Amino acid sequence: MEIDTKSIENNGRNTVQQRDPSRTPSTDEKRPSLSGSAKEKEHSLKAGNVDPVKEDAILEHDAFANTSVHWTVEEEKALVRRLDWHIVPLVTILYLSNFIDRANIGNAKVAGLNTDLGLVGFQYNIGLSVFYVAYILVEVPSNLLLKRFGAKVWLSILVLSFGTVCFCTAFITNFGEFMVIRILLGVAEGGMMPGVAYYLSTWYTRDELALRIGIFVSAASMAGAFGGLLATAFLSIPQISVLPHGRWRNIFLIEGAITILLGFVGFMFLPRSPDDSGFLTERERTIAMERIRVENAGLVEEESTDFELVLRAWFNMTNWICALCFLLTNISIQGMVLFMPSLIAGMGYTEIESQLLTVPPYILASIFCIGIAWQSQRSSRRGIWILLSAPICIVGSSMLIGSPDRKVEYAGIFLLAMGGKSYTGA
Repeated sequence: MEIDTKSIENNGRNTVQQRDPSRTPSTDEKRPSLSGSAKEKEHSLKAGNVDPVKEDAILEHDAFANTSVHWTVEEEKALVRRLDWHIVPLVTILYLSNFIDRANIGNAKVAGLNTDLGLVGFQYNIGLSVFYVAYILVEVPSNLLLKRFGAKVWLSILVLSFGTVCFCTAFITNFGEFMVIRILLGVAEGGMMPGVAYYLSTWYTRDELALRIGIFVSAASMAGAFGGLLATAFLSIPQISVLPHGRWRNIFLIEGAITILLGFVGFMFLPRSPDDSGFLTERERTIAMERIRVENAGLVEEESTDFELVLRAWFNMTNWICALCFLLTNISIQGMVLFMPSLIAGMGYTEIESQLLTVPPYILASIFCIGIAWQSQRSSRRGIWILLSAPICIVGSSMLIGSPDRKVEYAGIFLLAMGGKSYTGA
């Protein structure tokens, strides 16, 4: 399941000040903080720097109180570049491991998982379904815990948790253990995507956020490509002696161990917050904090409780519309993620060929997802790019279902992957 950037934009931060798109500051223009005396704020309002509708709220609050904080456009661009190099790659790699550990069950199925575990009928499908039940139930509680413990600690704990569960999957021997391990994996992974999205919203402004979320969720597609390559490599080596019968167990053991190592990397290198980031200078930290506070100054509110925030999100109609669209898109895309190796094997390809042929569709889907995110940010239009994903998915599904030609079916997988992944990029 993938993140819905539209919901994050509406509720990722309590309030957002809208910018005037027609106004382009010069390169040497100073950006004032919305702080200082009420008289200074009133002057800023009269100058058109702040939405007049929010005037009373701004004049009544002096929380943004460092009047000495000013910065140039060049300084802000340099800061964003530093954030892009230090934050986005790391969270993308962590989410890459998240999705690899989720989707590798499809690679293992082609390599004999069902036979070795004695799964019959719909038992494999049931195991896949319970994962998402647990996943859904923990998403909101996990983000509340993230706010309490901080992203550096909580996201790293999540990575260690699902890495450990993936590692232990190598030792399961029957349907009951399969069910338990899939439930535990859902619990461990459910908070990762919303957690990363919330974390990014504490570093980037609304205008910057869409592209960065598009990059990090493109890791879901990259995971499919890496997953196929890794599965091919791990199935080609002799079975590790400590494992029960089945070379597919190599996939879970090695990928789980790699993910556990990445969890420790998160503890060491993931910045905690803008005000506690060793890779930034003192001035850069100040600018990083102030620019987010300035954007949130459009409507200043008293701090809401966690329960109030949950209720606000629950009764937001925009969230429900986006959630419905997201649900319908994921019905197709998640099935493809988990069954793509099996679909390709059903076209008559060998076990190794089935693993390798999952790589190209995911590579193209990753590029397409980032491209859609870039165009969405560049045009400041979300809806048209979201709508674009639906017909692509429909055409891809039709080709996959309606054609007896395996080349046409394989081409349909490309379109289905591209359409399904592009939604989250927008």
